[in-house]
Amino acid sequence: MQVKSEELGEDEDLVMTGAGGAGNRFRFYVIVSAEGNKRFSEEQEQRVKAAFKTVGDALESKVESIEFGPFRALISVLIPLDVAPAVFIEKGIRACNKDGNFLQFYYYVTNARKPTKKDITDYLDGLENV
Repeated sequence: MQVKSEELGEDEDLVMTGAGGAGNRFRFYVIVSAEGNKRFSEEQEQRVKAAFKTVGDALESKVESIEFGPFRALISVLIPLDVAPAVFIEKGIRACNKDGNFLQFYYYVTNARKPTKKDITDYLDGLENV
């Protein structure tokens, strides 16, 4: 993280991360994955989209995109500085699983940069050892 204020000559601090942000929000990339390495059904994809949007709205967070791949979803979200990323993620997972568990409670989160395909593969491979 970088904090700059003197250089800008402003009263407010500007806080940045590698992934950037907007206003008083940091951008986070979150990976959630399916139980048992099963592919998401269309219904499950819709549940993920709806649940994380609802949780985001409640926490004044903005879901920018959700990309689905085999066994996982990559979520780009802007989360306010006063909200812990884990709160957003764990509420989203619980909301998805309320009518039957299909998401693992394990997740990957970063605000350094968008995860590469290798980052995602390494994370998913690591879940096999959990």
